[in-house]
Amino acid sequence: LHHKIYWTTITLTITMIAAATTRIRQLRPVVRSLQQYHRSYLHDVVQPPNFPQHVPKKIVFGSCSDSSEDLTYWYTFCSLEPDLVILMGDNVYGKRSTLSQEYEKLKEHTSFQRAQSELCILATVDDNDMSDGTSTIEQDEAIRLFKETFSPSVASEDGVYQVYEWQDQLQIILLDLRCFASPMLLPANEPGALREQNDVSGYNDETTIMLGEAQWKWLEEQLQKDFQQRLVVSPLQVLSLGHHGFECWHKFPHERKRLLQLLEEKSALLLTGDRHVSALYASCQDDDGYQNCVRQYEITSSSLTHSVPPGLLDSEVDPLRVSDFCYQNNFGMLELFGEESMVDATIRCAKSGEILQRWQLPIS
Repeated sequence: LHHKIYWTTITLTITMIAAATTRIRQLRPVVRSLQQYHRSYLHDVVQPPNFPQHVPKKIVFGSCSDSSEDLTYWYTFCSLEPDLVILMGDNVYGKRSTLSQEYEKLKEHTSFQRAQSELCILATVDDNDMSDGTSTIEQDEAIRLFKETFSPSVASEDGVYQVYEWQDQLQIILLDLRCFASPMLLPANEPGALREQNDVSGYNDETTIMLGEAQWKWLEEQLQKDFQQRLVVSPLQVLSLGHHGFECWHKFPHERKRLLQLLEEKSALLLTGDRHVSALYASCQDDDGYQNCVRQYEITSSSLTHSVPPGLLDSEVDPLRVSDFCYQNNFGMLELFGEESMVDATIRCAKSGEILQRWQLPIS
């Protein structure tokens, strides 16, 4: 009897192994597909260096940094010990020489080296991160140099849009306004060069795009998620009505309206750059007269190294700007208070960290 049980057990074991082996072979295509899916989306889970596992409470943000200028603001960042640093575009100026040379200048600077070793740096791109003094650089090469420097956790191999999340408490979305956008029909002048031509009627062609459909779909999915606090980073101004020579969402009114409608009933603080001055903007209603359910706030912080001369833009009229311009080289800082609905927002001197402007703003 024992002998029969022994061989029955052996036979059953062999049969089960054979069945499992057959099943594994059948599952191999599925496994391969899952592996391919994982490889395709691996960038979604790979975190940038020094990524905080706790919910960030102190966030520094800025834009427009020329590697040929004074970069000691990185020392200022380190002294403040923020949980995150967000670069909102024009992180280098490729047109000064070549894009690779400008990135090398940045990486050779001891202040940046220290910041990279101590801080978590998130970044997106603007036009000067995608251009080259030789006018021959390809977009793929510009993206490669960007990724090589900042190691972003991008959501698309074709672009640089990103999202970072901490439980259900904080979501940070970084938009990509360069890899998929139509060219601006009226290119912006150099910083500080005022433009008399403020009419945006030429931008009403609804075939022009800012994000591209893949990024729009992705953004809609991100905004469907519930978070206590949310930051949306756009290299270009969103709320500004665009009565200036700089690029902004108002140049593509249909795209701007689509974004504001997405943000309707969503609690999101907008962070923007590009302008070479800093200011606060606020809107309950856009220029088309449609009402937002939530008052939108936007902090523009620019430039880290070369703001426009004081007073140059004082004649600019924008009904949605609710603060004076700050003309000093500057950066912004947010101090979040956990589940509280307000954030302490400051604009600070790039060199000293001195507070230049301060607001208490709702964020949830």
